Amino acid sequence: MAAGAAVPGQIEFDLTNDPALVAVCPGDINGDQTQDILDLIFILRDISGKSPLTGESLFAANLDGDGDIDVLDAVLLLQHIFGDKPLANCTAEP
Repeated sequence: MAAGAAVPGQIEFDLTNDPALVAVCPGDINGDQTQDILDLIFILRDISGKSPLTGESLFAANLDGDGDIDVLDAVLLLQHIFGDKPLANCTAEP
């Protein structure tokens, strides 16, 4: 069967990479409900190309909302860690 061909009885979904539809905590790259130096390491590894981020981590790392993970995102997280520019708080869901 050709790619994209409809199969009778199945529902087709159009998945997007819209950050507004993904519930993540900004800056919490590793999903541990905190924004800390470990998350900064994940951003820096992505920027260097050593370990590209994917999925929810990619959205959580895009702190400036420009769609790219770059040095500005790392700086924003560093400012949060030092208490200079707070990000949204991470809380565990009930």
